[in-house]
Amino acid sequence: MELKLQSTDSVATFFYVMAWIGVVLNIIALIQSHKHGISLVGSVLGIIGSALFGFTAAMAFPAIVVLIVAAVFIMLQHPSKSYEDKNIHPQNM
Repeated sequence: MELKLQSTDSVATFFYVMAWIGVVLNIIALIQSHKHGISLVGSVLGIIGSALFGFTAAMAFPAIVVLIVAAVFIMLQHPSKSYEDKNIHPQNM
């Protein structure tokens, strides 16, 4: 007996793989943002949105909304509050 994959199975697998790749990329972005003192809001929202879709396609619409908001925050790329405070009031050595 030969096992055949349905086309919908392979499409669903593709989207689930893309969602988990999105989680990995957002984790990398989170680490890089933290190292450079950039706000973490966009990366955290990106991880949440990608994970929502990665767990179940039933959460696709909320995931898309969260990912759009995450993209806006990532594009803003402003320094985090703690980074600004360190640069405004540097300690004397």
